[in-house]
Amino acid sequence: MRPLFYEKNSQIAVSVAETDGVWTLSTSKTISPEQGYVAVSKNDSLITNREVYVVDSIKAGKGQGNSDDSIYARILKPIFEDLIHIKHHYVATTSAESIAEFASSLPSSPEPKLVIILGGDTSISEFVNGIGESLNSGLIDLAVIPTGTGNALALSLGIGDVHSALQRLFTSTLSKPLNVYSALLPEGTQKVFRGEFVGNAPKKYYFLVVLSWAFHASLVADSDTEQLRQYGNERFKIAAGKNLSRPQKYEGTVLIKSKEKVVKTNGPFSYLIVTPVQEFEPGFRISPRGNVFDSSLYLLTVGYEHEESISGKYLFDVMMEAYDNGKHIDNPRVSYKEVTLDQNIILEGENLLPAYTRRFCVDGAIVSLPENEKATIQIQPEGSQLGDWKLQVLT
Repeated sequence: MRPLFYEKNSQIAVSVAETDGVWTLSTSKTISPEQGYVAVSKNDSLITNREVYVVDSIKAGKGQGNSDDSIYARILKPIFEDLIHIKHHYVATTSAESIAEFASSLPSSPEPKLVIILGGDTSISEFVNGIGESLNSGLIDLAVIPTGTGNALALSLGIGDVHSALQRLFTSTLSKPLNVYSALLPEGTQKVFRGEFVGNAPKKYYFLVVLSWAFHASLVADSDTEQLRQYGNERFKIAAGKNLSRPQKYEGTVLIKSKEKVVKTNGPFSYLIVTPVQEFEPGFRISPRGNVFDSSLYLLTVGYEHEESISGKYLFDVMMEAYDNGKHIDNPRVSYKEVTLDQNIILEGENLLPAYTRRFCVDGAIVSLPENEKATIQIQPEGSQLGDWKLQVLT
């Protein structure tokens, strides 16, 4: 068992364990808990001073939600009901629109809300985009339990696994503003889910982790099919092989614009990301200067190189340097630029007729631009205020 927290008033020590994806909760009454327990009074804990919602993305990651073996059923619900005695609302997803629909209908309240999301980056992005459509108001603290395939936001918050997320949830007394960014998409852009068009993408698409094009977006898109998802993370290797069998050539230009000047980066590109975070996965330090609590974004691009024998080795070498403590940013093939709060990014794509060149990744979700020769996307910071909602995250 691993220590979770020690509630000082009731003198209850709470611990958890996980075996083959099944979690177990254990409690014991003691005056002096063993080392490793974080002591907290439930009266001071942020979770007991908020209106609590649990959003369970039941198909995220291995998809164990909404079952007797889920983290909610085995850990969260019994702690809420039997130990700290707080009311909460449980929302299990039933479709790809569930989270956004819940967020857009979240009622206004003078009391702060705590929204606990069991899912990955895409689930959190769906929630933020739903809030962006809402006409209601209030303050929302987010708590992230990383159960998805992509958990870069949790990693950026110092949450390396589910245990550390649970510990933070029950012991945190503070939260910080959560920076949000937006991409203005061309009219007619479509959302893609499991390789199928599922409706119009919002004109303004909010993100917290990454907007990408070229190899990164194609890798995410081609790995997200019903056929490949059965292979777990191995599906990314299969999708990488598919993409590297053709030239990774995406034509266009990126402008970083401020009132004083314009900085231009010319394509064609083989890799392009815009991100505030340091790592997409443990050890993959794609943006070494990133900080999720800083308002800056970072633009990283890798130019296309012609190869007689298509292998993408030059691109693979750059990715390996990212695993070597972010050494790739010193590689002459790589352009790495900070984008500050007073600047906007204008991405101008060209020759966008092949379907694969029109795909973009927004926090793990895929959007496909309309079939035009050219298209423009504008990216800008939004701060932590979306409409009349203020967003914060547990720290």
